[in-house]
Amino acid sequence: MNDLLEIDTKKYNVLAPTPSLKKISQWQKASFTEVSVNLDPDAGDIFKVGSRMVGQGDKKEFVDLYSPAKPLLMRIANAAGVVWNWRDSGPIGQPTRDYIMYRAIGAVKLPDGTYQSIMATKELDLTIIEDELREQFTKKAGYPQDVNLQYKYKGEIRKRKDTKGKDVEKFYLSDVDKPRWVEDNVNTNMIQWRKSKTAKAETGAILRVIRLAFGMKGQYTRTELEKPFVVPRYDFCPDISDPDVRQLLIAQGNMSLNSLFGAVPESMIMRPHVLEVSGDDEEDSTHTVYPLPPDELPVETKESAGTDKAQAAPKSDNPVHKDVCSDCGKSITAKVAKYSSDKIGRALCMDCQKK
Repeated sequence: MNDLLEIDTKKYNVLAPTPSLKKISQWQKASFTEVSVNLDPDAGDIFKVGSRMVGQGDKKEFVDLYSPAKPLLMRIANAAGVVWNWRDSGPIGQPTRDYIMYRAIGAVKLPDGTYQSIMATKELDLTIIEDELREQFTKKAGYPQDVNLQYKYKGEIRKRKDTKGKDVEKFYLSDVDKPRWVEDNVNTNMIQWRKSKTAKAETGAILRVIRLAFGMKGQYTRTELEKPFVVPRYDFCPDISDPDVRQLLIAQGNMSLNSLFGAVPESMIMRPHVLEVSGDDEEDSTHTVYPLPPDELPVETKESAGTDKAQAAPKSDNPVHKDVCSDCGKSITAKVAKYSSDKIGRALCMDCQKK
């Protein structure tokens, strides 16, 4: 499925900057991942940010609005293969008691295989938030409150109709205690804001990065969040049946190993050798020898190889004899003797090398 138009937008929230994927590199493969949302308020996937009026005429009603929380955002980012630059992400400058600015940097892989870096910031000025809260609670002070507030504030209890037409008791604050109620609520909310200002700024910055990368909205209704998110992802998928591609992958793998563990000595790289052998064989011939690591030799050969190698260790007064095979006594060329001495530790003829 390369065309995003094939995905039913009535069933899924499609997070992609474009409606189709028509140009994809031959080295890349597109895949799609579903990310579901846990609508339980205690699950931590979403949090309420407000409400809005929907509908027309007599069918108008308020619906709650939710914003994705950090756990959901990170699942979406992981599904899309977003690479986060945590080294350069973090608070900008020195945060204070009432101010913080957080920067988040991420990179998204494009259809051609390249990465696009995206940076976003989130600023929190708690002095402004405190003023906003005070204004909001000042307006709410004139609304009917819970009857339990009568034990803490002055006021009166009145009966009023609820949405179903039933009489319910509500508490109305007196003008004397309204300012105290407002300040109590503002202080309670500001304590929570100060405790979580870094996390809120971080989540806000991450949300902005993902919104920029995939055209994601900042607020969703519960009905919208019931639909899973569909996230495109581009993975490196070369054609390994091509010999040239395999060679490139091997070369790249060797470069990665060398960068981690250092360059491998040439003498430790085992590769086939072609030797021209002559002497006691019936006729001159060419042999391709594939030396085996000690762990892959037969048990007898391992033991003898380890013992003989220790015994045949070169000494200043006892050089290795390179004219005859040390096992069977056959005459061998200097070239064969040098090869077997370097690779096995003693001079062996071709037949004994194969053993």
